[in-house]
Amino acid sequence: MGQGLLAGCGFSTGPKIVILGDPCGLCERYTPGPEGSDRYEEIPTRPSGQGYRAMIDFTGRVKDARLRSRLESVLHGKGAFRRFKDTLREFPEVEEKWFRFKAEKDKADVKDWLESIGIELRRSESSGIHPVG
Repeated sequence: MGQGLLAGCGFSTGPKIVILGDPCGLCERYTPGPEGSDRYEEIPTRPSGQGYRAMIDFTGRVKDARLRSRLESVLHGKGAFRRFKDTLREFPEVEEKWFRFKAEKDKADVKDWLESIGIELRRSESSGIHPVG
């Protein structure tokens, strides 16, 4: 998942604490529990293939056939991420759709990971997603 913020430097979900980066410089104060403790969860690193698959999925949804073909061609070889972003930059409306698509995909990935470690989330109208508990 990489580093990011859901709430401050981390959040407590009852029996576990999930640390999401360290923008405040406070996380170094947390010390792991006894050897073998499952109170802390390491946030996994997202493989680059996952980001590449997101670009392929998005490209397949682009309605403009010429732009879709152009995006498909930039996805091959070294530098695909940069070429993809550079191409989208030329089409601000499509670039905005990419950002929304990517954000939704990232949220779903985080939700799936949290659920895989036993953290149930609920959606709040006023402030987004929160851990239950």
